[in-house]
Parts: sequence; C-alpha cells; structure tokens
Amino acid sequence: MNVKQIVLISFSLFLATACQDEEMEIPNPEDVRLKSVQTIGHGWTLSTVYDYLPDGNLTTVQWERNTPFTTIGTEEYVYGADKRLEKQIISISGVVVTEMRYSYFQGKIVAASAYVEGIKDHYTFFEYNQAGQLIRTEHFKRDDEANGYFQDGEQVFSYHADGNLHKIELAVFSSEVGGLIWNNTKTYASYRSEPSVVDSESILPGLKLQKNLPTGYELETAGDKFKYSFAYRFYPNGLPADRVTTYPDGQTEQSVYTYQ
Repeated sequence: MNVKQIVLISFSLFLATACQDEEMEIPNPEDVRLKSVQTIGHGWTLSTVYDYLPDGNLTTVQWERNTPFTTIGTEEYVYGADKRLEKQIISISGVVVTEMRYSYFQGKIVAASAYVEGIKDHYTFFEYNQAGQLIRTEHFKRDDEANGYFQDGEQVFSYHADGNLHKIELAVFSSEVGGLIWNNTKTYASYRSEPSVVDSESILPGLKLQKNLPTGYELETAGDKFKYSFAYRFYPNGLPADRVTTYPDGQTEQSVYTYQ
C-alpha cells in the first residue's frame, strides 16, 4: 500500500466520523479561514499551511513539495498602518528570496514589482472593470542585455453573469514575431452552488475570482483541448472537505482542506 492510498483511507475514515458526529464544530462559510491544503498527485505531494493575524489578514504561508525531491517555501505578508498589504517576502528553500512590492490606486492593487537582491526582476500591471473585477494582467521581465524590460506575457479575464470566473486567455512573448501571441485559453464552464474557500486561480493575495466551486475546466491550446473534472466531498455546513481532480489521461490528484 502506497502513501497516497494510506492518506485516502485515513481521510475517508475521518470524514465519515465527522459527518456522523453532530457535536463536531465546523466553522460557518462566512467565518472560515483556510488552515491547510494537502495535495497528493501522481508521484508528488504538496502541503500548504496558512497563518493569520488577529484581524484575519494572512501573515505567513508555508509549503513543502516532494517530487520526491523536497522543496520548501515560505511567504511572509507585511501590512502598512492602514492594514493594506505592502509587500510579500517569498523564500524558496532558503536560497531564492523575492520581495514583491504592491502599488495601489483607488483601493486596488494595480502593480506588483518583484525584487531579487535589491534589483527589480519583473513586474505586473493589473486592470479592473467598473465592477471591480480583474480583466487584464500585463507581465514585464528584465532584459539584462538591453538594460531594460520587455513584455513577456498577458492574461485576459472574463466572467459569468453571476461573477464567477469564466475564461482566462494567455498570450506569451514570441521571439519569432517579436511580440505576444496567443498561447492557451482556460475555460471554467460551470460551478456548483457551494461557496469556494480557495480559488483554483491564485493571481493576487486576497483577490477572489471564484465565489463558488468550479466543476472543472477545459484547457485549449493550439490544436488540442484537455478537460479536467473536479469532484468534491463536503463537511455538514457545505464547506469542501476535499477535491479530486481527474486529468485527461485518467490520473487523479486529491486536495484535502482543513479550517480554523
């Protein structure tokens, strides 16, 4: 019996007990804070733990990936006097340290600049519509030879009528054409009624693109389309207990969620 089978069996026993125990206290969706996510894939695992300040703001994220080689990362969130996120310090295996600095306009993050050893390595601009939804990101990367920056990527976002994310269109830099070309489109066609705790797309800290749980997505590339489906189990109050993702080739991964 492998590690994945052991974890699946242990979690199934835990979930069965939780659902039968009427005395078990589980947080309401509006009060929930994600505590941890454990993901088990085909030959790899990823464990993520979240810590918060008393006011509810995220303060640190610690993660460990085994492939089977182990990579450890930490993210520290630093806030200003107005409790707005000022910067994010990202460390990977204690070697690569990136400081992400955020700029605001009318209360929203409009730019994020990544510094490595005091030098701006790359930056991203964020554009919103009148409803406050993110509709575009433009990513720029440092070009040491030209002593400047060039745009190496762009994402365009669209939404369903209920506000849930519908599509992300990605364009990347092509040296052949000297500019951006379409790379892929990811489509979230449908959603469940249960509330989402963690977005499938992590773009900016605190930014939610999916208020409900997606049923899966389709990834379209040049000449191909790949479908990924999501299946969930739930705690009694409707919060997701776990999600199983089925890949186009039939392989699966499982993500287990805990809360505080």
